[in-house]
Amino acid sequence: MTATVLEVGPAAVHRIAPLPVVRPDATLVAAALRAGDDAVVLLDERPTDVTALWRSVIGSAVDPNPAAMTVVVPSWWPQCRVGRIAEAAATVAADVVAMSRSQLFAHHTSDDIVVIEIADEVIAVTAGESVAVLARSCAADAVAHAAIGAGHGAARIVIDTPVGVVGVGETARRIRSALEDRGVTVAVVEIADVTRPAEFAVPATTRRRRSARTPAVAAAASVA
Repeated sequence: MTATVLEVGPAAVHRIAPLPVVRPDATLVAAALRAGDDAVVLLDERPTDVTALWRSVIGSAVDPNPAAMTVVVPSWWPQCRVGRIAEAAATVAADVVAMSRSQLFAHHTSDDIVVIEIADEVIAVTAGESVAVLARSCAADAVAHAAIGAGHGAARIVIDTPVGVVGVGETARRIRSALEDRGVTVAVVEIADVTRPAEFAVPATTRRRRSARTPAVAAAASVA
């Protein structure tokens, strides 16, 4: 059986496994993402609890009572935000894992990799547990330099192009060109590229099961 995989952030939320893709209500998603690390956000001009909002978003994206769910989040998100989302997911699914985007890519390759994640306002360069966050407006050469340095010139470099990020294709093209000018081979990918069509597997050490009374949350993401 294919586990449920939910891509959360940086600019969209949708279920990518099992198919078909499911996208929750855009208004709810926008409010949840806008909340960031706040506990309360305005929704239709009314204060709304952010954990409850995430519970609604996640619940609307998955089948009822999924046995297992992996929530994939940006590598640069702070742990408090990841924890809140994982807590909400644990009220929906019995077995929840929160995994960073860079961890997911690393899990599906035997090579050492550097992951460049493009978001609306930032570009994150992740190698292992090290995350460097650059302004989205910085030059492609600066991103290439950071990625090569993070991998010590030897790691495989992956450019992650999240769904919903404005201009992500053009930004990825410029960064790829800057890297290739330095003789570096680059792969441009999306999360869905590594979660379909095979079953999605996660390391056993990151699994947690929800008890009947208290949600148990696995926050396995490497975060800034």
